[in-house]
Amino acid sequence: MPLVTALRNDPLLQPFLKNSCAENGMAATLSPGIDPNDIVIISPDDYFNSAIGHARHEDADGNLPKSPDCLVVVRCHDGTFSIFIVELRDIKSRDGFRTKDIQEKFRTCLLDFMQDVLGAHFIDTNYRLNEVKLLFVSDPYGQRSSTENQEQYTRSPKLDVFLGLRPFYFDGRKLGIDHRVHDPLIRPC
Repeated sequence: MPLVTALRNDPLLQPFLKNSCAENGMAATLSPGIDPNDIVIISPDDYFNSAIGHARHEDADGNLPKSPDCLVVVRCHDGTFSIFIVELRDIKSRDGFRTKDIQEKFRTCLLDFMQDVLGAHFIDTNYRLNEVKLLFVSDPYGQRSSTENQEQYTRSPKLDVFLGLRPFYFDGRKLGIDHRVHDPLIRPC
């Protein structure tokens, strides 16, 4: 059974499946070239904030791990899979987030959600990964709504911190956090 189908049919995930990756005015848009049968979008954030997430992951102080907005799995034409972990942030300036919080969200998804909760799916050796991307989607300079070329504003010292962070590892791959603004973000492979 293909990974997308297995995830879509997992009873644990049913309440956390989404039709899009959007929140608070931000979105990781999907390319129209992706067949709807070749994609599944899961909300790790909804999972961790649910009753089952509380029961399994709440620490002694009642805290839950920070988690990203979307886990997107796309089946590629060659039978491999691409994974996109997406954190959406509607911020008004480049200072509207804490780097440590963003790191924690991706770590939670990779270690707690994908390897622990969904380990039976993601550790299955029958599935081959094409790519894994960690996407931080924000638009602190209003580029999405601007008609002017504001390419020079996409860089900032705070966003550049992602380039120097210790990488994450998943399936033997070294992963860095990639800041994105422009669409479509999720493309067919």
